[in-house]
Amino acid sequence: SEISLVELARATFDERCIGETVAALIAAEQARATTDKSIALALDRISEEETRHAAFAWRVVRWALGVGGAPIARAIEQRFECAVAELAPTSEPQPAIDLEIALAYGRLPASEHAKIRAEALREVVAPCLRSLLGGQDRVDSPVHAA
Repeated sequence: SEISLVELARATFDERCIGETVAALIAAEQARATTDKSIALALDRISEEETRHAAFAWRVVRWALGVGGAPIARAIEQRFECAVAELAPTSEPQPAIDLEIALAYGRLPASEHAKIRAEALREVVAPCLRSLLGGQDRVDSPVHAA
């Protein structure tokens, strides 16, 4: 089945602009945390690849915005607002792990993933979205670190 340009832009923004940006930052932080050089090298490569994916996604969304205009802008703004709202802390129990061992192998706790996601939304996605939409103030949603 076909998807609309709005659906394409929203999904690309959500899964790629946000998702790949977060994945790149998490992989970079995991590379910094690990004590294993081969794991660090692999995670650095993953971070670079995710960064390229995110950059391509931003180009796709910019194109969609140029073609589709205001409905595209509204869809991605709404998705950004939802992503910010989803930052609320969860009360899910965290598995008991040896943090030192996990970090040595490049594994970060869920709380660190949440912190990185919040920082990505605040420091990368929001400014990029503002720029994409022509610096419009309506994207200045407050995003606080988790």
